[in-house]
Amino acid sequence: TNVRKGQLIYSVDKGEYALSIKARRSSFITLLAGILPDIKMDYASSASKWLSFYTAINPDDNLPQLPAINSTQEKTFIASKGVLAEYYNIKSMEEKLKKYYFYAPFSGSIMASYTEKGAIVNPGSPIVDLIQNGQLEVEIPVSNESAKLIKSGAKVKLWDKKTDKQYTGRVTRKGNFVNAATQSISIYVQVIGNNDLYNGMYLSAEFPSGIAKDVFVFPKQAIVDNNHLFTVKDSMIFKQQIDILNEENNQVYVKGIPNGSIVVNEAVTNGKDSMEVIPVIKSIN
Repeated sequence: TNVRKGQLIYSVDKGEYALSIKARRSSFITLLAGILPDIKMDYASSASKWLSFYTAINPDDNLPQLPAINSTQEKTFIASKGVLAEYYNIKSMEEKLKKYYFYAPFSGSIMASYTEKGAIVNPGSPIVDLIQNGQLEVEIPVSNESAKLIKSGAKVKLWDKKTDKQYTGRVTRKGNFVNAATQSISIYVQVIGNNDLYNGMYLSAEFPSGIAKDVFVFPKQAIVDNNHLFTVKDSMIFKQQIDILNEENNQVYVKGIPNGSIVVNEAVTNGKDSMEVIPVIKSIN
């Protein structure tokens, strides 16, 4: 179902709650009626404003603005009679009553409805799922290393593998935690412009990562203890800590290797520092 911004989506039966507010306002009128003579006698300069406030109260309408209090003595008297506490209790109830009506915050479509007209709902129960038209967003899980290279605001190339149709997106925000199940961080990309995409579709994405200097590519099997490589010096191997920028298929892109280093690019069984080796040198361009 399509809805317009500001359109009423659903309402909760307010009958009982509205009557309780009306009764509370009526009691408030009685409270004010009891103190008006004292105000007229002890605070003559303020009597007219409190009388106007009293006259403006209607049990069927929201309470008017509370009059300004001019002195500490007047404030003490009004507070001691419970006027301030009761006034703000009623205003709180009036604010709560507004939540009995839910209006569409944007133009969009209702994806699902979880109840029916006349059914009983409890606080916290879902009512509908609403999506915004023209503001589709793609959630893309990437590795922790790749997330470091992606900047908010960057343009993203998107495409549908089934049709090869391309779209343009922009990174709106990045997740600030790692998903424990997938060990990935979510990147959120908003699709730019009008398009023929629908909610629930899968898209592929290509992110610009910028230019990184002194980056080398090694087989993933060469990585030791998650962030180390073995280097060779004087026919012995030593662990070299590295910074992994990205992983792609079975390759890793790393920084932190000094120029001229001899790096072991294969897995070393039971490898440890100062272990003697006979290296087979292969140059990497």
